[in-house]
Amino acid sequence: MEVNYFNFPVMLLESAFNNIRETMNNIIDYAGYVHTLKLEFGDESEMMKAAGKYFGMKYGSNYESYRNGKMLYDSFPENVPMSGINKDVCFDFYKNLKLADEIAVLLAFLAIKSIIGKKAYIKLTNDFLIARMGGYAGINDMPIPLPEPLAQYRTRRKLDKIKFDLQANWNVNYYSYYTRGFYVSIDKTFDLNELVLQAEKRRKSTKEKQLKQKKVDARKEALNKLTDPNDLDF
Repeated sequence: MEVNYFNFPVMLLESAFNNIRETMNNIIDYAGYVHTLKLEFGDESEMMKAAGKYFGMKYGSNYESYRNGKMLYDSFPENVPMSGINKDVCFDFYKNLKLADEIAVLLAFLAIKSIIGKKAYIKLTNDFLIARMGGYAGINDMPIPLPEPLAQYRTRRKLDKIKFDLQANWNVNYYSYYTRGFYVSIDKTFDLNELVLQAEKRRKSTKEKQLKQKKVDARKEALNKLTDPNDLDF
């Protein structure tokens, strides 16, 4: 049975704007090498050939792809954020010329996938989205200033366009209504109605906690005044 997804560390996205073809090639090589780690027999070329068969494809050079995949694998620490890309999408961006805006939308989709993981939905901020689009684990890992053209996609206009494309063409559900950040889910397994319901539940819960805390703070202040002789009326 062919596997239709390549899993990879988000760090491989860091150079996507500069060379999307190379980025896709690195993802393919990385995923292939990871599969060879499960194999017990064969030399480097033979194991990479078997990995290609596993993914329903052929590597141009089994040996070179193995060496590149190994180099990439060894360069990352354990427990790095991971994402996954559909094989057909990967080869589309590998083979065909893409505009920067098209690359940005793909990076945003892969960023969301890396953050969602196995969860049904997530809440995130624009800065966190940008960080993962750039191949960074988190906001604090982003360089100052951000490299171009990633930096230009940090504007509200650009981000709104990306979010629209994700909803229209990438099966991403999006919701933001007086919330700090926004909620997203992918595909129909957790549809927009469910996403809005969960977002509103969390917003209601947050408001209730805030109101309770205000009452607690007000009570403490009142009690402090009652124990202060200068605030007592006689």
